[in-house]
Amino acid sequence: MIIFAKSVIASVFGLAAAGLFAGTANAQSVKEKTVGTWTLVSVTVDGPTKAEPYGPSPHGVMFMDAGGRFSVSIVRDGIPKFASD
Repeated sequence: MIIFAKSVIASVFGLAAAGLFAGTANAQSVKEKTVGTWTLVSVTVDGPTKAEPYGPSPHGVMFMDAGGRFSVSIVRDGIPKFASD
């Protein structure tokens, strides 16, 4: 399970890095470019076969602050809403 978690985090950071270096004309540092909120596009795990552990349309978000602290939340599509009174 730890290896899987590292793969997911690496995928999320990979998506973030792809967006960071798409336009290098901006003089901002990598640190300045990564601070903020990122929306998940997809999660795939490479192996003998391609796997989508959160399904074809996962929902996720990553928050990163200037101090290097971050939070990642990923859920599969179709999670039922909580019952409320």
